[in-house]
Amino acid sequence: LHKFMSPNDVALKILEGRYVLASVLSKSGGHFWFVFGAKIRDGKVNGFRIHDPYNVGGNGENRVLDKNTFNKAFTNRAISLKANS
Repeated sequence: LHKFMSPNDVALKILEGRYVLASVLSKSGGHFWFVFGAKIRDGKVNGFRIHDPYNVGGNGENRVLDKNTFNKAFTNRAISLKANS
């Protein structure tokens, strides 16, 4: 459980082989995104690969979000989970 986690911290957890449940704000109040990938270019995080169960009117599976979109919704609270190898 992480009471404060920056987007860069999320990317580091992903690179360590972990998954992250990221707490996000939504029109319904809030929910979690399942973050399982980070897009890194030239050593900088520029996006994330997520599953979004709230994606109204579409399939929220395997979405790619740029870092700015992720930052707007992310509450900086998260839970990281060890991925099975």
